[in-house]
Amino acid sequence: MRHRFSQFHLRDSVTSAACPRYRLSPTPAQVSALSEPCGHARYVWNLAVEQHLYWSPGRKSAPGFAEQCRQLTEARGEFEWLRSGSIIVQQ
Repeated sequence: MRHRFSQFHLRDSVTSAACPRYRLSPTPAQVSALSEPCGHARYVWNLAVEQHLYWSPGRKSAPGFAEQCRQLTEARGEFEWLRSGSIIVQQ
């Protein structure tokens, strides 16, 4: 079954009734438009994962959401390429 959602073609690949999953099938133009924001989001996500993997018993806890938002704001002030992307996508 195909759905139209915000001009993307979505395919149902439901794994359970409680957790549907969708697969995007973007056009080449949409892939081009999404590549930069997705790259920024992946970079920020990987930094957050690294912070949490660094934590171990006896160490100060990994930063929470508010602290990571503060760090993101600081990084966006320092790096123009990060600042050029959407803060909503990066959070």
